[in-house]
Amino acid sequence: MHNPNHVRRSPSAQDNPRGKRLGGYLVEAGLLTPAQIDVALNDQKSSGKRFGEVLAARGWVKQQTIEYLMQKVILPEQEALQQAGTPDEYQVITRDKRIDDEANS
Repeated sequence: MHNPNHVRRSPSAQDNPRGKRLGGYLVEAGLLTPAQIDVALNDQKSSGKRFGEVLAARGWVKQQTIEYLMQKVILPEQEALQQAGTPDEYQVITRDKRIDDEANS
């Protein structure tokens, strides 16, 4: 049974166990603002396009820049985190549900 006092928040880039997301790197590099990230995420949601495609279509970031960050920074970082045994989001949610279930048994 779900514990009504247990609050789950949406994971942010900092909470992402697989590492920072593309938008976080672009903001950190000064290439985008947080407001641009919000606009791009809304565009992504309504269009179904990939986040990087939205950024390139708006002309905010070149496709080459996105590909470089993905290949040279983000994917290697995610692989390193996985090899280090960092739990993925599914494992964290499953663990939280199990803890809730045990608490309510």
